[in-house]
Amino acid sequence: MAYVTSSQIVSRLGNDTAVRLTTESGSTVDTALINTIIAEVEAMINAALRSRTALSINQAEHPQSFAMLRGFATTMVIHRLYTDRRQPVPKEVETDVKRMDEWLIKLAEGKVNLPDATLNEPGMSWGSHDQDAARQR
Repeated sequence: MAYVTSSQIVSRLGNDTAVRLTTESGSTVDTALINTIIAEVEAMINAALRSRTALSINQAEHPQSFAMLRGFATTMVIHRLYTDRRQPVPKEVETDVKRMDEWLIKLAEGKVNLPDATLNEPGMSWGSHDQDAARQR
């Protein structure tokens, strides 16, 4: 399940901004471009998750973690849309992406947790700094 959809990205940006960030000229949002960036961002997020939990995170089973990851994906996709078009990135987006990148690194290192406690894998020590903690059973 995708963390975010192209329609959610367009809704967050507004149609005019989405058109400006996805097309050279024209009046229609390039959803294929947005979907490509979504796939790239979600692959990055999943890479950080992979060492900590089984993929994928289901919205119904883990609503807090899913909502958090949806927020991460949305902001990261929007950031990429601005940078790919060489447009000035809004300061709050730039700040949020930096914090999210740092958090995902800490997640992969086992220094932070996802909000849903049920995402713990058997035998995994969430607080462990041992990169192989999940694999040692």
